[in-house]
Amino acid sequence: MVIRISNIVFSLTFPGTILYYVAISQHIFPPINSGFFGIMCTLALLTMLPLYIINAFSAGKIQPIDFAFFLFLGAFALIVVWHGAQTPDKSLMTWHLVSIAQSIAVFLLCKKTFSDTENNSWIVILSWIAASACILIFSNDGRLALREMSDDVGIIPSYQTFALCYMVTTTFIITKVKLRPLRYIVHIIALTCLYINSARSEFAGYLFFAALLEFLSYKNKSTPIILAFIIFSFAIVAITTEAVKLPESRITALADLQNDNSSNERDRMSKEGIEKIFESPISGAYGQYEEGGYIHNIMSVWQETGIFGALFFILLITIPALRGISKVLSRKPDHLSIVGLSLILTTILLLVAGKYFTYLLVPTALALCSVTKPKPTQHG
Repeated sequence: MVIRISNIVFSLTFPGTILYYVAISQHIFPPINSGFFGIMCTLALLTMLPLYIINAFSAGKIQPIDFAFFLFLGAFALIVVWHGAQTPDKSLMTWHLVSIAQSIAVFLLCKKTFSDTENNSWIVILSWIAASACILIFSNDGRLALREMSDDVGIIPSYQTFALCYMVTTTFIITKVKLRPLRYIVHIIALTCLYINSARSEFAGYLFFAALLEFLSYKNKSTPIILAFIIFSFAIVAITTEAVKLPESRITALADLQNDNSSNERDRMSKEGIEKIFESPISGAYGQYEEGGYIHNIMSVWQETGIFGALFFILLITIPALRGISKVLSRKPDHLSIVGLSLILTTILLLVAGKYFTYLLVPTALALCSVTKPKPTQHG
């Protein structure tokens, strides 16, 4: 069976990142000097970009979503280089340029992989199963504990990297699973692994993604509402009566955000960032924060790119969502369109709630929206 190169690179980049660092923690492979995910993004860029350019020239056109996304990234790159050239500290410029390159790599890789309609996705499925098994096996007290198993904690990336890689991979799996009972199994495994990984945003995001996906896939919309109410009621009773005791996790802290240090710190950074934006609303306030002190929500795009960049970015993510909603409401949508709509709405929610605008679920969602079938025009 022929395996497409995109499937191999996708497997190495996303579930492969989790598997690689599990192997590092178990001393199966020696660590590499640079980050594994960054190296895989470079590989994805080098392999997918030439293929994309060739296909674009062959077709004689580029899709509107693709063009808009590349245009935004190009404009942001100019802003980054302009400000970076005026300061001796190049760390912020380097971070942003790397983020732009990774965004392009993820977009091209996901677009190529998600558009694959042939039955050769088994390597991604096996990689997802292996990654899920590793998260479950190498957990300690209900959380992934790779850093505790590694001799050098610094070589193991944060839980956020693992969560992103796992969620992107699971999204691909969901695009291939059209049987609802089988999707439920995937949802349960995914939520369990994300909980163990302690990634609050991705856990809440996937919960919303799964609920929205299943709601949209039902013809009778009252059925999923009733099922959700029953499941939620049982969960509340089980937790409050301590019939089920959840292990301590950053996710359980969501129930008390008022006293959560991480949440309070993000609120402080957002407040300071917004104050700086209002001092210069047109041009924004690029880089005017201490290291890591950027706004952790969609307002970050206004701070870094100004009002026009912010408006462009909002249109970039909302137009595909509106088109997806129109498609779902106007006719019987295909499975891929439902998954695409669910993911772009989840991405918007995460951006509003607490993600920086270069969050790599953005190119993932836009890539999925760009490969969904367009709404047919009416004639007559």
